[in-house]
Amino acid sequence: KHASALGRFPEEAVADTAYGSRDIYAFLKQAGVSPSIPRIRTWTKKRLDPSFFRHDKERDVLICPQGNTLKRSGATSGNKSDVYRSLRGSCKECPIKSTCTRGDSRSVSFHPDDEVLIWAQAHLDTKEAKLALRKRKIWAETVMADLKGQHNLGRAQFRGGWNMEIQAYLSAAAHNLKKLGRESRKV
Repeated sequence: KHASALGRFPEEAVADTAYGSRDIYAFLKQAGVSPSIPRIRTWTKKRLDPSFFRHDKERDVLICPQGNTLKRSGATSGNKSDVYRSLRGSCKECPIKSTCTRGDSRSVSFHPDDEVLIWAQAHLDTKEAKLALRKRKIWAETVMADLKGQHNLGRAQFRGGWNMEIQAYLSAAAHNLKKLGRESRKV
């Protein structure tokens, strides 16, 4: 919507974790927009996160933080990721084995777009992204909580999309008038 209205994409997109998916990051990267959107974390096991493994495109292998090579051995059906496995027993003497795997070898699911996740995480680690997320939490979340709690926007008062839109506009107008009244008292 922004690009069609102004003829260009914004420099940065700021949103909550619900929008931190691989597809959205890929779109933002293609559009040249910095993603200040926290990543959806699906990795819950107490093992080394797959993002620590580097993908060597030329040899089509993953390389673990200790330099061990994992070769492609198949694919998962759900999210179309490739599965990479280390040779049996190759992790036996590894110094970080306790944080990486319980067995003698390790397998990692790797999606071809994982480079997009690495690109997004690199931006999220910058001061600018952390500041933008902090501002969003203060500005957007506070306004939404006020609209929901003080202006009955937590529940639709009327049926139909158009009626809900009218309710949202009136709630936003009431919020802005209150804000304007508070600011005018300061002057």
